[in-house]
Amino acid sequence: MIYDAINHWELYFKNPIFREIFNNLKTLDAQTPDGIYFACEQYQIRVMTYQTKEIPTIIESHQKEVDIHVVLAGEERIKLFGRKDVIVTNPYDAEKDCQFYKAVNPPVIDLHLTPKNMAVLFPQDIHQPQFIAETKSQTIKKVVVKVKEFVFGEH
Repeated sequence: MIYDAINHWELYFKNPIFREIFNNLKTLDAQTPDGIYFACEQYQIRVMTYQTKEIPTIIESHQKEVDIHVVLAGEERIKLFGRKDVIVTNPYDAEKDCQFYKAVNPPVIDLHLTPKNMAVLFPQDIHQPQFIAETKSQTIKKVVVKVKEFVFGEH
């Protein structure tokens, strides 16, 4: 997991494809309609809008893709769990690259995501997004970049 200011992306990503990704992210804002943008073999950028929740239901992980979470408007919290802190509720679906869980222990990490930072979640990072950031639910506009894991081995 990486949690840092979005303008520090070059500290972590050396593959030239990431310059393309982060340049594409600069073209998106709170008025960008929900949908998939800039889809290619290495990555896709998904824009979404949703209400944060007191207790979100989705706890997930992936095996073939790395998620880069960036909030365009609003704030949310993302909680991360260790493997011993969850039980599998839906086995891994290779077509959707997703496995779902139920928490049996509290999360080990709690990230506060705002428009100035990013959370990069790798396949081992079991995560639960969509939490209320402060005291009440809000509508957020968010981007999740799905980067194929093989890109991280290329230079």
